[in-house]
Amino acid sequence: MGSVDKEGTARPSDEQLQELVTEKFSVIWPEILLFFVARTQKLNATLGNPLDAMIMQVICWHHFLLNIRETTDADDNSFDTALKLWSRYNNDAGAAGGSKRLTFAAIERLTAIPFETVRRRVRSLEGRGWVIISDETGIDLNVDSSVNQLIVEEIYPFEKQEFVKLLSKVCKQL
Repeated sequence: MGSVDKEGTARPSDEQLQELVTEKFSVIWPEILLFFVARTQKLNATLGNPLDAMIMQVICWHHFLLNIRETTDADDNSFDTALKLWSRYNNDAGAAGGSKRLTFAAIERLTAIPFETVRRRVRSLEGRGWVIISDETGIDLNVDSSVNQLIVEEIYPFEKQEFVKLLSKVCKQL
């Protein structure tokens, strides 16, 4: 598979994109909403319920930011590299960003789920082996868990496929 030609591709300016969204809003917005609805349905079905899906989404986002985004070589932003890094770090305080702990309070703020509900749900996720909680590193995804396999084998491919569909529909409006 070839790489994206960054030099030969004319990118629309922010102003042009703003104009596109304004002019084609009724065409673009339903596609964006459909993407999020389909993604939410997939997360709920795969992870069991909306609360766990929302909480796991935040935990995965945090895991991604600390273990992939902060360690990836600026020249290699590929999915394959991200996937390798995703599975490399498992609640490792030595990983990049290891000092940035994810807490119950942070999950509460990011999800608007009440603190005590977050605490109970995250403890339940820990009991299932989906997350690891430690004083040193906070709450993190357990990459050795069955849920990580679901994320890598079911959720990621679905998200990539749906996101490509969304981008394709938006690009056709350019």
